[in-house]
Amino acid sequence: MKRYLGNYFTKGCALVMTVAVAAGALTGCGKTEIQEKAETGSVTSEAAEPSTDEELITLTVRITAPDPIPGIQDNRVMKAVEDKFGVLVDYSHSDDSINATSLAAGDLPDIIQVYSTEIDTYIEGGHVIALDDLVSQYGQDIIKNASDSLEFSKNYITPEKFKGTLYGLIGGNYLVKDDVAPQYNYVYGPMVPWNFYAEAGYPEFKTTEEYLDVLEEIQTAHPKTEDGKSVYAFCGWNDWGIWPFIVPYCFSRGYMNGDFYIFDAEGNLQPMFGEEAVLCKESFKMYNQAYQRGIYDPESFTMKYTDYETKRKNNQVLAPQAGGDGYFLIPGSAPVVWEGYGSILAGSCDRVLMISKNCKYPEKAMELINYLYTLEGANLFYDGIEGIDWAMEDGKRELTSETIQERLNNPNYPLETGVGIYHSLVGLSPNTKHEDGNYIDLMTSEKAMKERVTEVDKGFCDHYQVSYPGEAFQKAAEEGKCNIQFFNTTWQALMPDMPDDIKLIKGKIENYSLDFVAKLILSETDEEFEKNWETGNKELEEMGFTEFYRWNQEANQKALEALKSLK
Repeated sequence: MKRYLGNYFTKGCALVMTVAVAAGALTGCGKTEIQEKAETGSVTSEAAEPSTDEELITLTVRITAPDPIPGIQDNRVMKAVEDKFGVLVDYSHSDDSINATSLAAGDLPDIIQVYSTEIDTYIEGGHVIALDDLVSQYGQDIIKNASDSLEFSKNYITPEKFKGTLYGLIGGNYLVKDDVAPQYNYVYGPMVPWNFYAEAGYPEFKTTEEYLDVLEEIQTAHPKTEDGKSVYAFCGWNDWGIWPFIVPYCFSRGYMNGDFYIFDAEGNLQPMFGEEAVLCKESFKMYNQAYQRGIYDPESFTMKYTDYETKRKNNQVLAPQAGGDGYFLIPGSAPVVWEGYGSILAGSCDRVLMISKNCKYPEKAMELINYLYTLEGANLFYDGIEGIDWAMEDGKRELTSETIQERLNNPNYPLETGVGIYHSLVGLSPNTKHEDGNYIDLMTSEKAMKERVTEVDKGFCDHYQVSYPGEAFQKAAEEGKCNIQFFNTTWQALMPDMPDDIKLIKGKIENYSLDFVAKLILSETDEEFEKNWETGNKELEEMGFTEFYRWNQEANQKALEALKSLK
């Protein structure tokens, strides 16, 4: 049992991650000064003595996140690791082709991160080693800070044949359960461009019709960009399946998306198609109403995501799927504000770190991994180095004001410093509480939130009399105007793999669904929409959609029952 979030949500993970860590870049000093600080020992480290070049060993690491440039990592974060452990990290990206080739050749890196769905191949092929003894000897912080996810990995990530043995380590663990860092802003739902919304007089809206009225008014007032390009309220793209056509609406109604179903925070499912597909049909209908009004971009089904991004950055989209500079949700305009997702119990259990049998230094590898599960290690990887990036203020870690502005304004900061680009390696969630009262990610501290406010955001904050945008939604939630919802998705990891016959049906649905949704949204009349809905669902039924959905329902129910025994 090791399946995690559905296909279409993982398609959107890049977008979610962009929103979540968009401010994760900074450079406080030039490279020479950084090197000088490291060489003089002012870089925070508990190592007894800095390592010499002769003592250094190299650990090859392949992880799923594509952010760092491959090769020996040369930045101040990894310089601190080098000083502490005498280790150089030789990083590479993971993808299906590279993984398949290295498996066939038996040529794996020392440390490898794979998706939980792929772990069977590595274990059954004898490509990785069991970690129980190494964790017992060199992983005391892993045991201390991630004991729940260790048990989860042994019993639910490890395949049945090897159940009870630890092979994969799960990152992103929460030290304080059910205490998730507040967001600087919330970006899924009925968006508006703030400057034009203010110009229109801040019109209130609650219903879909009222929302479309507001966007139509804005588009009528601003039909073209300064360079003469057409502006539309909504726009989509065709290389993420149907993700762009369901997520904003469903998220703002308290649901996330899985494999052709959506689910609420309790794990209850609703199909994307068929008679029971209430919310997804409403989403398709909203976009169809926009199309009939002339405020939906007719090129939405012929564009790639990169084309959409070009239009969005050129101000040709009034209501993007996931925000962006100058775009805002309106507090109280939708019943639910989506805060994020993850497993409170078992961290980022969709992927695991393993040590390959080729590793010549498994003890050193485990020492390094253990460090990633400490507050010091998480602080280094997410926030940088004391005295350069952050300092103690009133007993708490705080980013310097200069650092906050660098993270906001220097897009090269992560690559230059190493801060924030190794997030998929770190054993603790950036959104979990640190012992000093702030969260691990210091961009979520009260100081940082206030200093992050840009000129673009200031108008929104002034209007709602808040110090940063997210505070407006927190106030609205306290007043009962909306519910801020974090999704604890542990149960998804307890779902079994799909049998081959269900996978076959899924493939048919995937091949058909985008064309079906295109016909729905581009229907010329309400009658045509209903006719297309009926015809498309009939064809999906013939493909086996009901059988596919019922399998997911039953598997979901078993996963929810299994979760009860873990709480």
